[in-house]
Amino acid sequence: MMMALTGKCDCGAVTFILHKTPKWLVDCNCSYCGRIQALWANDLIENIEVNYDEAQVFRYQRGDRIMDFVLCRTCGCCTHWEHHEPEEYGRLSVNMTMIEPALIAAIPIRHYGGADWSGYMDDGFGRHNFHRG
Repeated sequence: MMMALTGKCDCGAVTFILHKTPKWLVDCNCSYCGRIQALWANDLIENIEVNYDEAQVFRYQRGDRIMDFVLCRTCGCCTHWEHHEPEEYGRLSVNMTMIEPALIAAIPIRHYGGADWSGYMDDGFGRHNFHRG
């Protein structure tokens, strides 16, 4: 079922709307995603609306520094990541743990080998790298 899903950081300063239900969520095993226990929904930029005041967030870069993890400066929640070349990349990922758990419980979870960029580790969907287009 396609429906808009709304998420927010703990204090509500950063919000997002995913305008359609994702086919799956991504559980990445890189050192950062594993630590924050994120479940990512990755989609085209036009399907995700993110709202925040730039002064209200801080950005963290890791690894090859192609993207920023965006965190609320007040409560510390990581709500999403943004690619450094959004026009070229055309995608955005939001952290679905910022949504009520009951609303995402039925969405399948795929496991991604972000620790070594090996791609998806589960069978059935094919292997591709969502971070590199």
